[in-house]
Amino acid sequence: MIDKAHLENQLTPYAKAPVYYPDSLDPIFIKYMKKQHKKIEKSSNPIDSWLYLIEGNIRVIYTVLVQNNIPAIVKHGSLDWSNKGDFPPTLTLHWWIDVDPYRIDYRGRDWYSFNPSSKPIIEQVPYGVFIPSDFPLVSYKFERVEELPPLRFR
Repeated sequence: MIDKAHLENQLTPYAKAPVYYPDSLDPIFIKYMKKQHKKIEKSSNPIDSWLYLIEGNIRVIYTVLVQNNIPAIVKHGSLDWSNKGDFPPTLTLHWWIDVDPYRIDYRGRDWYSFNPSSKPIIEQVPYGVFIPSDFPLVSYKFERVEELPPLRFR
């Protein structure tokens, strides 16, 4: 079985991609993430911007997992938090990665942090590498597996 601490150690430097990235990353990685920034800046639709952010984050993390020979499945579906109130609505355009027995999601909590009233209880929404059953108020509804190629380097 894959160790959670090992996964977190590998993925933490990439967790904020494409919003933030350490200077120590491969320049090709940074170039890819800057392309995602440009797409976000050009987008007038917040949903489109959100999708570019998710795609960048997922592709970067998936690439790191593939490079380290860790079997991962990128999934697409919806994310809902039963303690969110009326806003925001269920997140229906969401990607995450499953690495048995863990789920990797660095963007779901961002979505629900838009609601200021959820700030005190936002820790009920998972962030990072976690075991899904540890978050009973959050439900992921899987629609399909994304056939996502890892980023190519050199």
